[in-house]
Amino acid sequence: MALAGPKASALLDMLCGKLPDERSTSREIELGYAPGLLLRWPAPAGFYLLTPTEFAAGVHERIADAGGNHGLRHAGSLAAGTLAIAQGARRFGTEANPQISAVAAGIDANL
Repeated sequence: MALAGPKASALLDMLCGKLPDERSTSREIELGYAPGLLLRWPAPAGFYLLTPTEFAAGVHERIADAGGNHGLRHAGSLAAGTLAIAQGARRFGTEANPQISAVAAGIDANL
């Protein structure tokens, strides 16, 4: 799941504790009973939340419930792709794929 926007940090702080201020690339978190990995999105105030499949529905529900107070809106992967294009961010699966390595596409610094 991806969370982006000016209130993403506040929402995550509320759900899983205060996030560190430094721009570390990843952090293990617990969201309720679900373990996860929080990755910084290249966009300002953006995060990717990776969680095991069996916890995904519960994590989504918890985020959606808490997000109402933060103005959360659902957006699909096409919206995220459009934002990445607007920022000039290269992505695996589009600019890099099994035939074009991340190094060749120039996105290895984001890995």
